[in-house]
Amino acid sequence: MLVIDDKVGWLGGVVVSESLRDSEDLMVRYDDQVIVAGLTNEFKMQYERLQETQTIIPPLQSLGKDSLLVGNAHGISNRFCYERLCHAVMLAEHSVTIVSPYFSLPFKLKRIIFRQLKRGITISLITPRQSDNRIADIGRESALYRCVKKGLKVYYLPFMNHAKAVITDDNWVSFGSTNFDALSLLYNHELNIETKYQPVVLDIVETAEKWRNGIVPITYKEMEYASYPLYKKLFARVVRQFI
Repeated sequence: MLVIDDKVGWLGGVVVSESLRDSEDLMVRYDDQVIVAGLTNEFKMQYERLQETQTIIPPLQSLGKDSLLVGNAHGISNRFCYERLCHAVMLAEHSVTIVSPYFSLPFKLKRIIFRQLKRGITISLITPRQSDNRIADIGRESALYRCVKKGLKVYYLPFMNHAKAVITDDNWVSFGSTNFDALSLLYNHELNIETKYQPVVLDIVETAEKWRNGIVPITYKEMEYASYPLYKKLFARVVRQFI
C-alpha cells in the first residue's frame, strides 16, 4: 500500500526489490477520496498500534458503496481475506480466475473449488512456470496435480508474475497482497480491496486476459510433478502445507 499526500492511494502486490524489478505485477491507483481516506486511516491506525507495541489487526471496512478493505492475519477470527475468498468462489455461477505466483489450498477452500469444478464452473489459474522461489514451485506442483485432474485450467506464464487477484463471473474482484496459498490465507498479514466497481473490475479482467492470451492450459500428464521421483513427491507434499 502506498498513500501520497492523503490524495492518491495505491494497492497491489508490487515488491520494492531489485530482484523483482522486471516481473509483471498489479497495482491499482485510486484518486477517489473516500478510498484514499480509508487507506490513510488504515495506515495510521496500524502504525499507532505498533508504536504502542500492540499487534496489527486486520480490517474489514467499507470504502464507499462498491468496495471493501479486507485484511488477513493469523487466527480463525482474523482471516477475513480467506473467508471472503471462500465465499466468493462458492457463489460463482460461471467462472473464477485466479492470478497468483504461489498456490496451495487450505482444506475448506479446496473442498469449495472441487465442488465448483464438479458443478461445471470454469476455474482458471494464471501463474508463472518458475517463480522467484523454487521450493514454493515444487510445493505448488504437488497442489496443482490433483486440481488439474479435477478440471482446474492452469496457464503457465513464461515470465515471473507477482500479481495477486481473484475474479468471479467477471463482475467481482479481490486484489492486493494476498497470494492464493496457505501461507497467505492462514498465517500472514495481508491487505486486499474487493470491489464490484466495473471500471476497476474490467481493467483487471482485461489485464488477466492479456497475460494468458495465446497460452494453452496444461494437462496433468504434462505437469512437472508427474515426472518427480518418489522422494521429491513426498518433499513436495510436505512443502505445500507451508506455502
